[in-house]
Amino acid sequence: MEVTIGNRTCRIIERGIPEKAIYLVSEDEETFERKLKDLNDFVLILYSTDDWNRDLSPWPYRMNKNFDFAGKGIETRRWLVEECVKYVRNKYGNIRHYPCGYSMAGLFSLWCFYEEDVFAGAGSFSGSLWFEGWHDYVENKKVRDTSMVYLSLGNRESHSRNPVMAMVYDETVHQHEMLDNQCTCCFRLNEGGHFDNVAERIADGVRWLLAGDID
Repeated sequence: MEVTIGNRTCRIIERGIPEKAIYLVSEDEETFERKLKDLNDFVLILYSTDDWNRDLSPWPYRMNKNFDFAGKGIETRRWLVEECVKYVRNKYGNIRHYPCGYSMAGLFSLWCFYEEDVFAGAGSFSGSLWFEGWHDYVENKKVRDTSMVYLSLGNRESHSRNPVMAMVYDETVHQHEMLDNQCTCCFRLNEGGHFDNVAERIADGVRWLLAGDID
């Protein structure tokens, strides 16, 4: 079903009596209906944004003329917490909340998890963890030991011709090391590059956060 939350139209998949809420930057409702059909007691909120580099970047970063990040993620994060999470709380009560996303949305989801106490974990699927400043940002961050975080990456993503983006494997391993010592953190290396089997990779991560397994 579609609902308007704040100034955004969201698609919602609801099963049973929700115990967990997944907030996912995606519009691929059909794949998630199929991949999660055997699971119950969750709500999945799908939302989108017009410009990922602008609206999901945690702070400004100009890599080059083709990749300029405006750092407007704070505005998207504010909507997510003050509008979307509030909507879910009002409708479903006291449940656990997990922001999730692919690529820049994966970076954004981890940042939201670190910055907002309301989140019980996050899913970062092929997250843009090469982003300038991210390595140092996570160095001294602490999370609750009850948190659940899912990280994934394609095994050919580090072969990027862009030397900054090619750092993604090392930075994802670093992210896993930081979290694995503090909470439950799954890191899965998938076959392929950044644009291979995107919907399936996302669904695997969402499934793990909901049920602790991968179909």
